[in-house]
Amino acid sequence: TLTGVTEVESFDEKMVVLHTTLGTAVIRGQSLHLKLLSLDGGQVHVDGTVDSITYEDDRGKQSGGFFARLFH
Repeated sequence: TLTGVTEVESFDEKMVVLHTTLGTAVIRGQSLHLKLLSLDGGQVHVDGTVDSITYEDDRGKQSGGFFARLFH
């Protein structure tokens, strides 16, 4: 589950691209589905096998990964 989501750019079974208040999150995996989408509340729940989550800030600079950004 991600919060702060402002837009879902694209999604399919292998990749979900989300714009958040802090930048763009890209989720890659298999059998991915959007179980919950509440743009009014800024919340998205992705179900499936997640292989990676990467985060790119608004300046186009990719961080070491979404979780590295969370715990920085």
